[in-house]
Amino acid sequence: MDILTNREWAIVVWVVVFFALASLKTNLRKALGRVLKSFLNRHFAWLAGLLFAYVLACLILLHATSLWAFDQTKTTIVWLFLAAPTACFQVATADQQPHFFREWVQDTFKLTAIVEFVAFDTSLPFVVELILIPVVMIVVLLLAVAEQNEEDAPAAKLLNVILMLVGLLLILRGVWVIFQNVDSYANLSTVRDIYTVPLLSLSLIPFVYAVFLFSRYQGAFSPLRIYIPDEKLRDYAQAKAIIAFGKHTHLLDRWKRQMGTRKPRSRQEVDASIGEILRGHARDKKPNEVDPAFGWCPIQAGKFLSPFGLTTGDYHESDGEWFASSPPKEINDGLIPDNIAYYVEGNENAATVLKLVLNVNTQASPQQSEGYFAQLASALLNLSTGEVVDVERLLIQQKFGVNQPVRDATMVAEKELFRNQRNGGYSLRVLLRKGEV
Repeated sequence: MDILTNREWAIVVWVVVFFALASLKTNLRKALGRVLKSFLNRHFAWLAGLLFAYVLACLILLHATSLWAFDQTKTTIVWLFLAAPTACFQVATADQQPHFFREWVQDTFKLTAIVEFVAFDTSLPFVVELILIPVVMIVVLLLAVAEQNEEDAPAAKLLNVILMLVGLLLILRGVWVIFQNVDSYANLSTVRDIYTVPLLSLSLIPFVYAVFLFSRYQGAFSPLRIYIPDEKLRDYAQAKAIIAFGKHTHLLDRWKRQMGTRKPRSRQEVDASIGEILRGHARDKKPNEVDPAFGWCPIQAGKFLSPFGLTTGDYHESDGEWFASSPPKEINDGLIPDNIAYYVEGNENAATVLKLVLNVNTQASPQQSEGYFAQLASALLNLSTGEVVDVERLLIQQKFGVNQPVRDATMVAEKELFRNQRNGGYSLRVLLRKGEV
């Protein structure tokens, strides 16, 4: 058997071509230098070292149970050098990704398919592989870009179909080659080649999950030096947080925010803050029923506009007020884009105010922004009260500041010009209230 397959030789050729071209471009040389420097970073080096040690331990265990043999070394090296940088770089930013672990598992199994594509030796003729490699890489890169933007979803679907077809053709071709050479492939080594990459990917999950938990807790604990100067109290708060939140790392963001506003000075205050977060988590899992005469369930109200990409964060108390808000959603491509945000306000037990806000930052296309705002406001009124209200007509008629009954609630539209705004910016608000007006 040759040391490298046609596919692997084609990859070597393209890698050499890439680095040769990169050496001729100053910007590319500098970029590659920065990448190399990041690999030499102390924290990255520790993480990479732990990863290699963990993989080595897994290989020893798998070899002892006859699930891995030295003839899988090439496949293992390809898997390791594709998976290791991915795992290390993604875990390094895990604290900014609330669903990091779920997304990492999905990406890992996509990577598994790529490793199988590279390492399995039923390759095509060299010239075909030389053409196929850049085509597949271009499709993969285009797919990665398309998946970052909702507007490119149709393109992402098409690219996924193309990759699936390429993969299916390669699988069928591989099956045909194996069928034609049954005697050569009917051995234990071939069976190991098939399951080695998925097995190694599965064995990596506990390591990445442990590093993920460490990264999330480290990110939450970092600002505690400012919020809790007392070292003993800070250690107590960290230990209690680990015990209380466990694998529910999304609660750490709420707790960190609360630590920044409360700045506890005693163990009782630390316990109270953690208890409040856990009660909020329990409400999220099993929302309380709310009498429609007094308001809405805060958890359900926060999801009224989810179909439109506006979902609020957690409903929480700050300075005596209970509220939740969505991140602003940009709705055009201006220099300072117009945006819409959704707010839920009330008390601990019920949301009493639903508020939709449009910020028109320029006069480039206010009608388009107002039309979309009216569409969302009408949907909000319908979902929250069951009534059909033509908000666009109200905006055209300039009925601002006038309370209007909508079933058992009261609606009001408001307009406010921005101060010191030379380009005529303004905000529109539609508020729906229950209870005292």
